[in-house]
Amino acid sequence: MSTETPLNVDALLKLADARKADNRLIVVFSDSKYLGVLLNWLIPLHRLGIRNYLIVALDETIHAFLTERGFPSVLIEMDGPLEKLWHLRLVVLRELCAHGIDLIHSDIDALWLRNPIAEYFSKDADDLVISQGTAWPYEVVTRQGFVLCCGLFYLRSGPLSLALLDDLLRHIVLTNDDQTSLNYLLHGCITWDRQLQNPYTFTFRGYTVTCSEAPIRGRHEKTGFTVTLLPHHLFQRFHMPEREAYVKHLFSEKTDQDKFESFKQSGCLFLDEHWKDIAFDAESIEKIAIHTPSHA
Repeated sequence: MSTETPLNVDALLKLADARKADNRLIVVFSDSKYLGVLLNWLIPLHRLGIRNYLIVALDETIHAFLTERGFPSVLIEMDGPLEKLWHLRLVVLRELCAHGIDLIHSDIDALWLRNPIAEYFSKDADDLVISQGTAWPYEVVTRQGFVLCCGLFYLRSGPLSLALLDDLLRHIVLTNDDQTSLNYLLHGCITWDRQLQNPYTFTFRGYTVTCSEAPIRGRHEKTGFTVTLLPHHLFQRFHMPEREAYVKHLFSEKTDQDKFESFKQSGCLFLDEHWKDIAFDAESIEKIAIHTPSHA
């Protein structure tokens, strides 16, 4: 697939092969404006002992910062609106999928508090295992009760997954949003198991969002592509302080200030405010950590 952004495929695949574990690779994207948010994501990940991740650096500044400190970073420069990032993200994930790597994509504000890989992102999982979104796109949540979120998902490599990524790259030209395109492409084609376990609801911007205590499984009627929607209380977009989550990916505006306010309010602030004054690297990242997070 072509892209306006220069993509060094050889460098990407070489680093991906070096970083994957059991053929699974966590992929995140960040630019220098979100460096603090990225570090706040890395601290709990390192505490969990997880090292099979790869950072796609979107500018030279953050790439230099990361590589100097031993973090696995591949430079794919991008500037411009977020719409370009959604497209670039699909291009990168397609290259990795075509290379045969099983992908776990995570936004850098989707904070890993417990390790979900063995239970939810294993070799026995469905083709796509994905977290639940809020209510966007609204047409889909109105008809279906829930939407899929591109901020955290597992995609097993193979022909069906590659075909989905190709479809998304074609469709995103119409929507400029990968989550919109994914939900539009799958809605009406996936037959979901609607026997929900202990269902509960949230209201978001006037829309009712339905959640389940157990995964919701679905299957594409024509291709057989399988999907698992993760339980919301374990992979949270709406804050549920009484439930112990694997990942908290709480809704907030797309600025680092709003992200950090959300981290603070939910007890997921891990990065010391004086981190810029502290020398550290990938192995000593605890030096810039707050050591008494509240995990509210």
